[in-house]
Amino acid sequence: MEWFIPLFPLLVGWVVSALALFFAGRIVSGKKASLAEAFAIALVGPVLVGITTFIVAFIFGPIMSLIIALLIWLWTVKSIFGVGWGAAFLISILAIFMFVASVVLVSFAIGLTEIIFL
Repeated sequence: MEWFIPLFPLLVGWVVSALALFFAGRIVSGKKASLAEAFAIALVGPVLVGITTFIVAFIFGPIMSLIIALLIWLWTVKSIFGVGWGAAFLISILAIFMFVASVVLVSFAIGLTEIIFL
């Protein structure tokens, strides 16, 4: 079971980001977004963006690699959720805000419990 300990933060980050994508997808696109699609985006999207950034950075440089990585991310959201480019952009922005808010809230809660139980 010791092999699971290093993977736990990765698993939690995957779940939290998928939930943020799911809620953002539901808000922006209505009922088109499903939880399974959000988990697929949260799993496949970073892999595609990472590979793209790594390969394109050597060929075109870091600025172009970031632009192409953003387009790959938007294409992933667009393709899996079945929305347009604008909706994919809005879903991504809203998911970022939701993810950051959830991390801040959890960090705040952990900090409070640490203070209370010391």
